[in-house]
Amino acid sequence: MEPTDLVPEYQQDDTLKLDIIESHHDTLSSTETVTAQVAQVITATMSPIMLVKLKPPSAHAHAPNRAILELYDRRFGSSLRRSKKGKHLPCRIQDETAFLSFVERGDISPFIDEIEEDRRTELLPNSAADWRQGPGGQAKFIAALWWKARSHFETEVEAYKRLKDLQGIFIPRLYASVQFSSSSASGNRSKYYSINGTLLQFIPD
Repeated sequence: MEPTDLVPEYQQDDTLKLDIIESHHDTLSSTETVTAQVAQVITATMSPIMLVKLKPPSAHAHAPNRAILELYDRRFGSSLRRSKKGKHLPCRIQDETAFLSFVERGDISPFIDEIEEDRRTELLPNSAADWRQGPGGQAKFIAALWWKARSHFETEVEAYKRLKDLQGIFIPRLYASVQFSSSSASGNRSKYYSINGTLLQFIPD
C-alpha cells in the first residue's frame, strides 16, 4: 500500500479548530471555539491522544494553556481498525470516498439502526470487522467504526461526570467535550463527518 493512499494521521504542529459542545469546567465556555496546536502525539492505539497547546478566546484569561486532547476518530487507532484476523486496517482515501457516498445516499441512518438492533438482540453482536464482509462492506465497516467511536466518546464523558468529585485529585479534570469536522458538510448528515473529543487536564510527570 502506497503511503499516498492513506489519510494523513495527526502530526506535531498540526492546528485544530475545536468547537466546545459542552463545558465541564469554568475555564472554558460552551458554544465557543478554541484553537489547539499539537505539541506531541502520545498514542494512537484506540484513539489519538495528544498533548496540545491551547489558544482559547481572549475572554478566558484563566483557561489552561496546555491540555490532553483525546479524539474519538474512526479513521485512526491501531486497535480500533482491525480485520477479522486482527490485522490493522489503516484508513485509505478510497475508504473515505466510499463512506461519503454511503452517507450522501442516505444509507447510513438505517444502517446505524441495524447496528443498534443487532446489539440489542444478539448474544454476540457483529463487530465492525463482521460488517465488512459482503457487498458494500467497506462503507459499512467505516460506519460501524463511526458508531463505535461515538459510543466510546459518550461513555467516557459520562464516566468523567460520575467521577466529578475525584477530578483534579485522582484523575485529570475534564475541561470540555469538543468537536471538529473533517468535512464542510452541514445539516442532518454533518454529525457523520464530525469528530468528537475530550480536553483533559495535563499533569506533567
